[in-house]
Amino acid sequence: MYLNEIYSKDLKTKSILKKFYDEYPVCAFSRLVNKSIISSLNHNQTVYADDGNSFYEYIDKNILKSLQINKDFNWKYLSSKVINGKKEYIYPAEYFRELLLEKYKQ
Repeated sequence: MYLNEIYSKDLKTKSILKKFYDEYPVCAFSRLVNKSIISSLNHNQTVYADDGNSFYEYIDKNILKSLQINKDFNWKYLSSKVINGKKEYIYPAEYFRELLLEKYKQ
């Protein structure tokens, strides 16, 4: 699963994900409507992907390593999110991990 790969080196989060999967056996991504998140994604695309040169480091034996791109975007690129009425900059993987820890009190 995608989330298992994102947290492949984080054993604690992987164990919490098992609880998450037990509670939510089917996960689906919904349409984005949050303008702040859409803006962050558009900005990342403009800076990172529009010229395509950034993807050369993700090619190995003529295969684009899209999973590594996803990992890097989740761990290395900031996104903005309004939290408690204040614009914050977060790393998506860290933020989701914090939400999991809070939900399962670990």
